[in-house]
Amino acid sequence: MNNKKFIGILKEEDISFEEKDGKIIINNRGDVNLGSLTSLPEDTQFNNRGDVYLVYLTSLPENTRFNNRGYVSLYSLTSLPENYQFNNSGGVNLYALTSLPENTRFNNGGDVYLYSLTSLPENTQFNNRGGVNLYSLKSLPDMKQFNNEGKIVLSKNLHKSPEKIVFI
Repeated sequence: MNNKKFIGILKEEDISFEEKDGKIIINNRGDVNLGSLTSLPEDTQFNNRGDVYLVYLTSLPENTRFNNRGYVSLYSLTSLPENYQFNNSGGVNLYALTSLPENTRFNNGGDVYLYSLTSLPENTQFNNRGGVNLYSLKSLPDMKQFNNEGKIVLSKNLHKSPEKIVFI
């Protein structure tokens, strides 16, 4: 999606934003519900004060950032860019994601829901304040470290011993 079309949608939905150095910065006071969108332009930042709902988005373009104060709901997302970081204040829901790229970091304030994730790269970082839900995970890398403050929910069918988990 190009910037012009996206800006038209933001105006139609009455979502506050600004353009700065080629970036679209969404600074809405509340939630941003763009549930019908299937794509975003590059260099989009969500700095709004509420949740972000992008339920039909299947991939994130480069330099998409979530710095919002609420949850990020990406139910249909099937891929993330490498070295991606979530920095929002609420939880992150990645229902359909089955794998994570190297160096993914969760620095968010709430829970992380990875319902369909089947493998976890060794260098994934969970620095979130909530729990981590790994319902479909088949195995854990050796000495996987979780720096989050909440519970770790693993499948009872996990093939690696839970003793390998190090909680900080």
